[in-house]
Amino acid sequence: MGSLPWLRHKKRDIPGDLWVRCTGCKATLFGRDLDDQFKVCPKCDHHFPISSHLRIAYTLDPATWQEHDAGMGAVDALGFVDIDRIGHGGHSYGAFATANILANSPFFKAGIAGDGAYNRSLTPGGFQAERRLIWEAPQTYIEMSPFFRADQLDTPLLMYHGGDDNNSGTFPVQSRRMIQALTTLGKTAVLHEYPFESHTPRAIENKFDMWARFIGWFDEYVKGAEERTISEEGG
Repeated sequence: MGSLPWLRHKKRDIPGDLWVRCTGCKATLFGRDLDDQFKVCPKCDHHFPISSHLRIAYTLDPATWQEHDAGMGAVDALGFVDIDRIGHGGHSYGAFATANILANSPFFKAGIAGDGAYNRSLTPGGFQAERRLIWEAPQTYIEMSPFFRADQLDTPLLMYHGGDDNNSGTFPVQSRRMIQALTTLGKTAVLHEYPFESHTPRAIENKFDMWARFIGWFDEYVKGAEERTISEEGG
């Protein structure tokens, strides 16, 4: 015996937010009505939690604002991190990212960058996903280069580079020109160049030396940031 046609139809999914129970007065609210009330219960004025993006949408007109530091997030929820004393470091493309971050944000006390590319005019044939030549997109090359924002880089920066780095985008001249720019501007920066090393240090002696310098740099400018501030203020 065949089943009736209507029994073969799949049950339509009901949106999970079609009805919402108010945690304040326990009333059952139609989800769309709650949205129209900006997430405020019309019966008891209980305010539902909303995301930062939704709060902005409620407050500002579309296309009238620009988001900055979208990747920043709270790291001290458990109390393990002192957000006033954080450093940033990276190698290769991470070094390029570190220099850019330090030049464009005030959140870090010190940085470490190794074997990086800081001036994209020195890679005129393209870089990463950028396939245009520098002559086709000169402004992009400039905007992506922390070298051209060296005057904004006020965070102490330790750089290291292999003296024989043969990676096509990160020849040692990248770090040499970057440290020249920073020291010319009177910034707090150093460059340690390791002879006979390529894109990543291999000799165990150099690794020990490098990590000792990393720890010393962060001890002075990140771990010691609070003590230095108290001393400068005469506390």
